[in-house]
Amino acid sequence: MDYVRDKEVIKMEGFKVLIRKEWCKGCFLCLQICPKKVFTRGEGKVPEVKDQDKCSGCLLCELLCPDLAITVEGRCPRE
Repeated sequence: MDYVRDKEVIKMEGFKVLIRKEWCKGCFLCLQICPKKVFTRGEGKVPEVKDQDKCSGCLLCELLCPDLAITVEGRCPRE
């Protein structure tokens, strides 16, 4: 999505999903609730982000993670 500021088009990047693997207990709730299927079962007992570009920024994973192990960074201008 692009935004216009003072007649200048600003390109926006997608969202970035971060998982703190040391905090995650491997419940895989994020796999079940993500509407865009951004996550996959990773090696070991923690999920991994398989397709960062699909993230719509709904924040369900961040809000419902019982371990507070997921952070979704918002859109920011491309440099």
